[in-house]
Order: sequence, then C-alpha cells, then structure tokens
Amino acid sequence: MKVRRGAKKIRLQGKRQNHSKFSKPKTGMHSVVQTVWEGKDSVRKNLQKLGVSDDPNRTTAFCASPTGSSGIDPQEVFSLPPAERRDRNPRRRPMSAEDQAYIVKLLMVHGNDYKAMERDMEVNCWQHGEAKLKSMAARYRGLSSGQCLVSLHA
Repeated sequence: MKVRRGAKKIRLQGKRQNHSKFSKPKTGMHSVVQTVWEGKDSVRKNLQKLGVSDDPNRTTAFCASPTGSSGIDPQEVFSLPPAERRDRNPRRRPMSAEDQAYIVKLLMVHGNDYKAMERDMEVNCWQHGEAKLKSMAARYRGLSSGQCLVSLHA
C-alpha cells in the first residue's frame, strides 16, 4: 500500500443557512394576503388558510370549500391580469434601416426570385440563403408605413 504524504484534505463546512424558519410575504402582496398571513406559520399553512395549495401535485381535496377556511376567494386574490405584450423599447424597430435597404435592393433587382437572389454575389454581399431572404422580404412587406424607412419604389 502506497503512503501519500501530501497535505491533508481540508473539509469545507456547508453553506450557512438562513435561520429564519418561516418566510413573511413580500410587501407587494395583495392586502388580503397580508392580513391573513402569519409569520409564525409555515408557507404551506398560510396558503392553506387562503385556500391555495403550495404543491401542484397535492391539489386534490386540499381544502373543502372553494373559498378556503378564511372565506377568501383565491381566484380574486391570485388572479393574474391578462398578458399584454408591450414593447420594452418603443424606439426599437422590427427591421433596421440597413436590413431594409439591403432587401429592397435585392427585391428591385430580382423581384420574388429568391433562388436568383441567393446566387447573386454582387447584390447579396452578406450571402444569405434562400430561406433567410424570404423571411427578410416577408418582414419588410409586413412593416407599417411608419416603420418603413426605405421605400421599394424609389
């Protein structure tokens, strides 16, 4: 048996854990949740008071009444507003001016012949394939008048 004479292994202790046993609700919660929530109870118990399950696998027969034991309708408290897609940057364009000028030049020379566009190395200097050129042309044709920076009939 070979004897190793290296340095001894140093055992690292585990990460220090947060010693607060139960969490409090976040400040942005609904006012009904904040009135019912008790810091000494676990999250599961607090959610059970509201009539909501904390585990989606245990949702069957979690609470007897649909309003929960506290008389609060969980659909009202935990309903999410309808998802609306809003552009985070209103100045962002779906297609840049450079891309618009590029595809307009190709459309003026070749029309809708995307295979010929792909093979034309003088005008198609970025060497895009047929599918990419089709999608760029479709995106350009879908632009509104305010978004279109380069006109096709110039």
